[in-house]
Amino acid sequence: IAAYGPDYFLVGYTAGKKAARILKGENPGDIPAGLASEYSLWVSLKNAKAQEADLPVTLVTKAADKLWDEQGKVVKGGK
Repeated sequence: IAAYGPDYFLVGYTAGKKAARILKGENPGDIPAGLASEYSLWVSLKNAKAQEADLPVTLVTKAADKLWDEQGKVVKGGK
């Protein structure tokens, strides 16, 4: 129904920026590894309905960073 974790778009974006630094000649050992900087709450109304979970829609739409409707379409926060 819901998951909380790193924003994978930003993880990929950050990895790309680090790769560009390496391709420009920077020593990979000099680039700090780092951790995910932003986390998101993802909610699937389709899965909530399948499990007969009663989620208040107003609460979910305010709390979720990413939201899928009952057909699996992203209705909020998609990238």
